[in-house]
Amino acid sequence: MDLYKRVIEILMNEEIDYKRVVVELAKREPEVFLRVVDCAPVPWMEKAVESIKNGMLIEAIKDARNEADLPLKEAKDLIEKVAFAIFCKHGPGALAADYHAIEQLKSGKRVIILPNLTAKLYQKFMDII
Repeated sequence: MDLYKRVIEILMNEEIDYKRVVVELAKREPEVFLRVVDCAPVPWMEKAVESIKNGMLIEAIKDARNEADLPLKEAKDLIEKVAFAIFCKHGPGALAADYHAIEQLKSGKRVIILPNLTAKLYQKFMDII
């Protein structure tokens, strides 16, 4: 527990150059750095969100397949779940089209369970929408 307290004290110090700390971490522990950075949204996701909002679900699925190297079913499930999240967060007017899949998700007739890797991508999307 003392180690945790020390970490908190360091993080509260405003004089620390955190960019330098992160660069040093990346040099010494690249695996740890990549694991942490992997939680951040990536540029293609913003494009996919715009595609979803504009009713271009197939385009967003293609992006998910190409950029995240997902199989078709996982990409489709991911994009439908993101579309549903947009629908829930911003209302029906946030989407250019009323998707049948979204209606099924809304009614509980279809539940999408994403594999671990795809679930991580979904979490990144939540930061964007």
